[in-house]
Formats: sequence, structure tokens, C-alpha cells
Amino acid sequence: MDVPKRKLVAVRCRIADILNGKYVKRDDLSPGYVVTPFGLVVSRARIGGVVSQVYSNNEKTYGFVSVEDGTASIRVKFFNEDVKLLNGINKGDWVEVIGRVREYNEERYLVVDGIARDNNPLRSALFRMDMVKYLKDFAEKRKIVLEPL
Repeated sequence: MDVPKRKLVAVRCRIADILNGKYVKRDDLSPGYVVTPFGLVVSRARIGGVVSQVYSNNEKTYGFVSVEDGTASIRVKFFNEDVKLLNGINKGDWVEVIGRVREYNEERYLVVDGIARDNNPLRSALFRMDMVKYLKDFAEKRKIVLEPL
């Protein structure tokens, strides 16, 4: 009986946290992950930001978007059948992305699992407020865990 693979939970984080964290590459075939400066372990990330660049090759086998969230910019890469997810994504759009954190040739990026466009101006503010609350709650939990007995 085949047991279906379960996807890891996508962790909300800022792009700067992904880029400034420590990337841990595993020796086996398991994917790597990032330990953010806050101590979050991120294998799949959920980010939100504005698209600053869109690209896909003529064969539609590779594409990427650059996303900026006010803390940094990261490339989100699309391969093979996922390139069709780029349809309707334009420079200046606000997007939410779920992707797997990867590193290659000293470039840290996300491989897309999903992308959603939402140009409601309030969505960006709501996402940022939610992110601040999430980080504050995480810091409180971390403080409790690390307190000496």
C-alpha cells in the first residue's frame, strides 16, 4: 500500500527572514530548509509582496517572478507545467506565494507550489499586519520555551 506524501506546512515569513537565515542542506535526498533569525524552521514559505519582474522562456518550460515585500526581494521559480501559473501575473501585481525554499549557486529562491494575485489595496496591509502579529506571537512562545526553569 502506497502512503501518500504529506506536504510540509507553509510558514508565513518575510523575504528578508528567508534570505538572512541559515540554509541547511541535508546530505540525503531530502530538501533543505532555512532557520530564520527568529528561529523559525522554514522548508515551505508563504510570502506576500509586489511583483517587480516577470519572465518565461519561449518553450514555456521555465519562468520566474521577482517578489518584493518591503524587506527584500526574492525570485520565485516555475518549472515545466507550473509555468502556466504565470498567466495573468503582471509587474506591479500584489501576490501571495507558497513555495519550497531552495538554494543553488549561492542564490536562495522559492520553487512555486501556488501563487494567487489580489490587487485589493487593503490585502497588502492586512497581510503585513498579520505577519507582525504572527512574529510577535512566535517571539512570545519562543521566550517561554527558552526561559530557564
